[in-house]
Amino acid sequence: MKVHLPSLASRITTLNSRALLSFLAFAGIVTAINVSIPLTADEVEQQWQPNIDRQLFSLKSTIDCQPRSEICLFGSSLIFTPILLCDAAYENLRFFGNHLDKACAYVRYRSCMHLQHILSAGGSDFSSVSNLCVAGNMMSDNLLVFKKLQMAGKLPTYAVLCLAPRDFLDSEAADEKHTPTAQLLSDFTPRAPLLFDLLQAVGVNRLLRAGEICADRLRNQLTYCRLSCQIIFGKRSNKKSLISPSMSSAQACRGDAYPDLRRYRQKYHPANLTILERQFQCLDEFLLQARRSGVSVIVVDMPLTEENLALLDKNIYSRYLANLASISRKHGAALISPAAEARYDRSDFMDSCHLKASGMHKCLQSIALAIRRDTRAAGKLHSVTR
Repeated sequence: MKVHLPSLASRITTLNSRALLSFLAFAGIVTAINVSIPLTADEVEQQWQPNIDRQLFSLKSTIDCQPRSEICLFGSSLIFTPILLCDAAYENLRFFGNHLDKACAYVRYRSCMHLQHILSAGGSDFSSVSNLCVAGNMMSDNLLVFKKLQMAGKLPTYAVLCLAPRDFLDSEAADEKHTPTAQLLSDFTPRAPLLFDLLQAVGVNRLLRAGEICADRLRNQLTYCRLSCQIIFGKRSNKKSLISPSMSSAQACRGDAYPDLRRYRQKYHPANLTILERQFQCLDEFLLQARRSGVSVIVVDMPLTEENLALLDKNIYSRYLANLASISRKHGAALISPAAEARYDRSDFMDSCHLKASGMHKCLQSIALAIRRDTRAAGKLHSVTR
């Protein structure tokens, strides 16, 4: 009796069909869990928070894989978070997906659309603005980021250096060679400009970026499944949110006190004059390197609440302001104080130092005005009616 065995091709087709059905079933279960058991932000944030590592890797990726920007912003969370809120409020920036996807997009955000929009509306045509800020950065970290941009051949036309006393005085910060930014970037060598142009031409950078985002989303889905299973089996927790302490503090703010003042009191006291002097040396070197490279620098003394400034020793704060002015003047950098140009009140702050969208809008207007005043911006001016 003749036996008809299925061909190799049909067997492969059957296996592929089963694999596809299994994948669709798994995807359906994941989707059903995500939809039927909506997780709150707090439940997700207990298990995962956008830590400094993700911010740093996005910075590294920006330096290595993105084209040169005409304007780069340097600083800490003092400007990183407000930029995000400002773009969301004024430029309709939206992140999609579950809480984890949004949090990943949050820490990877490296643009500043609103500043670009303000400059464009005022008649200045700048094609790109990059946000190179990292939470907790000291002045030495900003200098390191600048040097890596220089190595990559991607120095901007304008460097906007957004500073506050904490960037020079943080007694809780690690030694400048052991900060998170220094640990990741010290041994990092950006691709040579010619190699970058070649990879950009063949689309490798976009492929790497897409793969990075897909890997994040896969991890997010698996984390979502695990958290959902914990809820199903009765392990739901009500711990306090860990994500974005400044934003959580703003929501918890009651009465006359800001919850983050205790944390800043610890950062400001006792004042370490050695750290202060070293960080001002880094500012001096930053401005010197920028001047030699033909980069125009705008130093921004960021607005703070009266409550935050009251924590500072008066002599230390006077020294901070005097050094900021003298070093900026020495290298021909523009020094602006947005708080002197516009009125900032309590409603403009999330906590004692981080601006809300409305406050950041005022600050970006001051930055845009400083850029327009620069003689190099004359070549960027265009007639709106042309």
